[in-house]
Amino acid sequence: MKNPHVSALAAAHGVAVLFGLTGILGALIRFDAVAITAGRAGFAATALLVLALAQRRPLLQGLGPRRAGIVLASGFLLAVHWITFFMAVKVGGVAVATLGFASFPAFIALLDVVLFRERIGRAEGTMLALVTLGLVLVTPSFDVGDQGTVGLLWGLASGLSFAGLAICNRRGSRGMDAIQVAFWQNLVVALLVLPLLGLGPAGGGEGVPMTDAAHVASPVAPLQAASSEAASHQAAPHQLAPPQVAHSQATSSLVTGAAAIDWASWFWLAVLGVLCTGLAHTLFVKSLESLNARSAGMIIALEPVYAIACAWWLFGEEPSGRMLVGASLIILATVLLAMGHTPSAARKGASDGVKA
Repeated sequence: MKNPHVSALAAAHGVAVLFGLTGILGALIRFDAVAITAGRAGFAATALLVLALAQRRPLLQGLGPRRAGIVLASGFLLAVHWITFFMAVKVGGVAVATLGFASFPAFIALLDVVLFRERIGRAEGTMLALVTLGLVLVTPSFDVGDQGTVGLLWGLASGLSFAGLAICNRRGSRGMDAIQVAFWQNLVVALLVLPLLGLGPAGGGEGVPMTDAAHVASPVAPLQAASSEAASHQAAPHQLAPPQVAHSQATSSLVTGAAAIDWASWFWLAVLGVLCTGLAHTLFVKSLESLNARSAGMIIALEPVYAIACAWWLFGEEPSGRMLVGASLIILATVLLAMGHTPSAARKGASDGVKA
């Protein structure tokens, strides 16, 4: 007989793995950050719509003017979060992007102080210190011309926007169905980002089309190419370049030409939207049927571990000893938040945001 608690634990770990694969897929997809965000949101909204209809979940129930405004605001923050995260992946690599994003617990505490005048207690102060020290240790160099450092800055912007999203959801989405919130947020992201496709460097500029036969022959071709090319980036210890191409080489549209469609990138984009977003959110909601939000959050806080391990294995992004120490401090702060060892964590609840 199936044990509901064991199933919930498996679901929570599945969510952590799927969230951890987000950066990996962002590196494999040969589109720019804006295009990836638009495609991810489109696939995710479609998957969540099918799920809602199959389960007969009401998508319009309780969606009055106030909540509609909150959904619009949270959708905007989610779009910013995804764009900055994938910019971090393209510029600095998966590990740097993930660690920069993992700073979001510190930003949540700081935003609570700035916006709601909440006091920082000893536990929250410890968490802020851990994250700050961890970020100092994982910073490749303190030169803004360093590719890894720029990637980390994009990752921090991703963490800040996610913190805003978490607070927005925490204070404005209570009483709404989790699938309902996720659907409308993804739809808002798609509608906001689609007009931005191909507008310039923010999305990757003109770029170099990566659609030759070697790259589109099969969905696994980019993975093989990325693994071999990553080795060439190991010579410079502080240049944690993305595994496949520099950001400036990313294509700026979802279709690179009438005769050259990057089917492999479309495949990974569908996986990113359907599995790492739609399925992951569904599993997270499912895990909460037998786990409390604190336990589920503690497991999902392992996401950076999975992401860094996968990047090391697939792309050869071998972290230095200093980076490993810094990563451990950031992950420890995230776990402490998930365990509810800070006042903010105790108030967060189960649906702070749609994860990266």
